[in-house]
Amino acid sequence: NDFCAGEPFPISLISSFDSVLWNTGDTTQEINASESGLYFASVINSDGCEGYSDSLSAYKREIPSKPLFKIHSLDFEACPNTDHFLEIDDEFGAYEWNNGAYTHRIQVTESGEYWCFVSNFFNCRISSDTINVNFFDESPKPLLNLKSDGNLYAIVDTNCVSEFHWYFDQEIIDSAFTNSYTPERMGVYGTGYTDTNGCKYDSEMLTVYALGNKDVVAVSQIQAFPNPMNEQLNINAQEPLMDVTFFNQLGQVIVLNFDSNQEIFDVSQLPPGLY
Repeated sequence: NDFCAGEPFPISLISSFDSVLWNTGDTTQEINASESGLYFASVINSDGCEGYSDSLSAYKREIPSKPLFKIHSLDFEACPNTDHFLEIDDEFGAYEWNNGAYTHRIQVTESGEYWCFVSNFFNCRISSDTINVNFFDESPKPLLNLKSDGNLYAIVDTNCVSEFHWYFDQEIIDSAFTNSYTPERMGVYGTGYTDTNGCKYDSEMLTVYALGNKDVVAVSQIQAFPNPMNEQLNINAQEPLMDVTFFNQLGQVIVLNFDSNQEIFDVSQLPPGLY
């Protein structure tokens, strides 16, 4: 019979007797074993007859050492758009978290209190400390816009911006920390910002196909109609068309079978949206 240290292990007699004397010196019908050993009792009934109980072996098993979180503080704040894990040393027989998980490492996605019971081979268990997790409110993602002046702009619907950052072909651009950037090369750009909580938010990527605005034809020299378009689009220009490229609102190229000499274009295959 195994029992865990620090927990009572009751041993009782099935029947009641006028006199009971345990080998521990106790004289009650039930005792609580606190150490390993052999337990039995001598009894006397109402007729004065004396007898002995069977012997019972009890083994005290030690509880595991207290599990410790692999984190410096029991109260921490987290960004909502990143992965966060709570972890305990992988040295115990079993794990039981208050959120229903049964592994030594769990991912947390909600604010709240977390703790874990660990147990050994004898099912003796002990609880960890309670850790408090608080996720910041999520800030909006920035929008990336290429304006007619040839500059890229980060549009953010929040006043919690600490610093902007910019990417070119997935690589961070050094010394670019404001809400606008002048592209120096054609390619894929992105932007983002760090809010006042230290959390980072990135925009969708946008492809820049031309630099500056000196070679851009004025809008008044090109007419595109009807707007909104449905089955076809008409383009009238004062100068001959050399190339026609369709972009969606993310700056992605939409591949259509066009001849640059055309003035009427079949757009019936395009999904609804802004182009």
